[in-house]
Amino acid sequence: MSRVYIGRLSYRARENDVERFFKGYGKILEVDLKNGYGFVEFDDPRDADDAVYDLNGKELCGERVIVEHTKGPRRDGGYSGRSKYLQEDPLQEQRRSHLQMSNICNHLMCYSYLLFYKMIV
Repeated sequence: MSRVYIGRLSYRARENDVERFFKGYGKILEVDLKNGYGFVEFDDPRDADDAVYDLNGKELCGERVIVEHTKGPRRDGGYSGRSKYLQEDPLQEQRRSHLQMSNICNHLMCYSYLLFYKMIV
């Protein structure tokens, strides 16, 4: 299990907004929202890694949020470290690979539109 911190969270953000924001990044075990920040616990640490990499600085409910790994122990006595010994879902690697390819294609498409625009202007 791996826990992710969400900072600069809009006070309007609800649990289902956060779940939608992290949709596609693996199984979420828990969403814990506070005033202006929150935590999301993933079943697989690699999913948390992908979410941190892709979603940090993105907009959620009109606010550009900070998404990063939590540091140290949880206050409720649990531990937020990354475990390398979790059972792997065989389809999860395919989903992660597909998501990364989709992001690359989106970036390339935006870049090609920019180049085309510069050529005609």
